[in-house]
Formats: sequence, C-alpha cells, structure tokens
Amino acid sequence: MKLKYLGVSFFFLAIFLWSNAQNQSIKDSSQTLLWKITGKGLEKPSYLFGTMHILCEKDAVLSDNAKKAIANIEVVYFEADMDDMQEMMSAMKAMKMKNGVTLKSLLSNEDYEKVKKYFSETGQGMVFTVMQDFKPLMLSTMMQVKTLDCQKTIAMEQVVMKEAKLEKKDIEGLETLAYQASLFDSIPYSLQAKQLLDVVNKVYDVNNETSRLVEAYKRQDLKAIEAITDDEQWGMDNYLELLIYKRNHNWVQKLNSILSSKAVFIAVGAGHLPGKQGLIELLRKEGYTVSPVANQ
Repeated sequence: MKLKYLGVSFFFLAIFLWSNAQNQSIKDSSQTLLWKITGKGLEKPSYLFGTMHILCEKDAVLSDNAKKAIANIEVVYFEADMDDMQEMMSAMKAMKMKNGVTLKSLLSNEDYEKVKKYFSETGQGMVFTVMQDFKPLMLSTMMQVKTLDCQKTIAMEQVVMKEAKLEKKDIEGLETLAYQASLFDSIPYSLQAKQLLDVVNKVYDVNNETSRLVEAYKRQDLKAIEAITDDEQWGMDNYLELLIYKRNHNWVQKLNSILSSKAVFIAVGAGHLPGKQGLIELLRKEGYTVSPVANQ
C-alpha cells in the first residue's frame, strides 16, 4: 500500500498569492501540487498543497509561489500538528498493538527471523528491536525509507514547517497523530504482518513502487499519483475508504468552518488531492472554486 507517504502520516492551503502569481496558469491542471481555494464568500483565498512524507532532501523544495502563499496566510494546517511535541509523545502509545501482541507472535519463527535479518542487513536492526510491539505497517514504512537512492531524506512537511516558522505562522492539525495511528487497529495485525513479510520476500517490489511514486510526485502528476495509490497490490484495497476517503470527508467538514474565518495553507499527503473523493473535488462540491496554481 502506497499510503504512508502520500496519504497516511503518523509523524506529520489556503493563501493569498501576490497578484502576478495569481494570474499564472499551467497547461495541465493535473500537474501541480498547489491549488487556490476561492468562492463561497471567502474574503481571502486559501491554498491546498500536496506533500510527500519522505523524499530525498535535494528534491524537497518549495516553489516561489508556495513561499509567497505561506507568507500571506494566517495558519498552516498539516494532517496533524507536527509542532506539538506532547502530541508526538502521546501518539507513540497509539502506534503499539493492543493486548500485548508482538510481531513475533504474528509470524512463524522462520519468518520472524527472516524479517529480523532484513532489518539488520539494511542497518535498521535497532529500529526493529525498538518497534517489536508496534503495528507492522509502521515497520513497513521504515523499510520504504531505505529504498530511496540518497543519503539524506526529509518529509516535505518539514520543509513547509521551516518556511512557516520563518514567516512566523501558527501551525495546526486537521486531526491528531494518535488518531492516525489508531486507524491501523482496523486493519488486522496478521494482514499487516503478511504485508511486511511480502516485502522481505520480494513478493511486492517496494523499490520499484517507491521510485514510481517519487517520480510522479516530482512531476506533480496527480493523475499518476491517483493511479499508483489505487493500484493496490498489498491485499488491503478494502481499506482505502478508511485510510484516505473517510478522512478526506472529515477534513472537508472541518475546513468549512476554518476557511470561512481565516486564510490558511493546507499541506497534506498528495494522495488525498485527486479523484472523485479527493479534496479538490470534495471542496468543489461544497461550493468552493479550486483552481491550479503554477508550482515550478
């Protein structure tokens, strides 16, 4: 499931652009990560921006238009408040499996040792030891981080946050990190463990899929991102409703009250933007005008 980077985040846009930036257009409206929200009586525009939760540091940059947008809004909203360390700590408890379940209890001895060896050989032996009782999807995320071909990685949210702090903007979250982590309780732990084992056994080519995802993001190709997200190969296609669509609907309801009172910059996983149940279309159904902004 390619949701960790473009949709579900357990770590981790409505804005005034200057007039010359507002007048810029792009040839293909599906190839931008930055969208302007106007209409429905809004006094100031807000902006929606698609992030990726892990990138090579050299690829994680903000366009001039995105920087100008952040400079002219009041609050930056992430999926969760990434500036609240207390919330980060409380989320740790929610990342653990319930009722004393551990990865070792979900796998045969042979499979458990195979997964353990994988983490050791990729330099993540300590991570594996610490996360024994964490939900297996958390470990799957750590495995994907190692597939990127670079020494330094960073979340796009960190880049946005740095810019927001530079401009002295408030940081808020559309939901809590604990809530995000709790979503994985609805996916059987045994299924999550099988997914983890499939990666180790190379049943699923995580290197190739991560590369496809990164390249689509760098091209700002929302159609490709939607296709990759929907191209479910990890046996959990039934959980897209839980992990993406339901959250999109919840966020739009919350944004209805937020947008009417202040200009904001909404930075969420890019997988939440496209499609009939994506944030762009859902906001349009609520009466807003959501239009693409050049983001080179």
